[in-house]
Amino acid sequence: MKEDDKLHWYVAYTRAHQERKVGEYLKSCGVEFYIAIQKEKHKWSDRYKIVDRLVIPRVVFIHTTAANRLMPLQRYPGLFRYLTTQGPYTPAVVRDREMELFRMMVDRSVTPVELTEAPLRPGMKIRVKSGPLAGLEAELIELNSRHKAIVRLGTLGAASAEIATEDIEPIKTD
Repeated sequence: MKEDDKLHWYVAYTRAHQERKVGEYLKSCGVEFYIAIQKEKHKWSDRYKIVDRLVIPRVVFIHTTAANRLMPLQRYPGLFRYLTTQGPYTPAVVRDREMELFRMMVDRSVTPVELTEAPLRPGMKIRVKSGPLAGLEAELIELNSRHKAIVRLGTLGAASAEIATEDIEPIKTD
């Protein structure tokens, strides 16, 4: 298989509030995509309501080949560019494992997932042993006396979610 035929995840920027419309367009074209949306419970004065929250506003992940990656940009005005590295013409590629970990966190975490580009100091390696994120391996940090698991996502930075202390165990490193 030639390099141009391999599927890669690309980070595409959308115009404001166009993520879902871009997703509908990509779906109609048969292009695989992912929009990081997490359900959250919000409280109003008289009720609770479950709402969708974009984890990364104005971003759609597109799974396509290098040869076909420009097609969505050229045909849909809601998309305007890809995240780049190494100059303006080299789109950043998110590795499959990084996308898998990120999607797992967004889809399974019961607490809000936050994305940060800030460099992280190496912390304790942990494995989530129970709960909706069971099996996730990450670094543990403490923020404001809360325990958060941080997963390095390479190109994307890092994602974090609160995890109860009793749901984690240290990973022994030799």
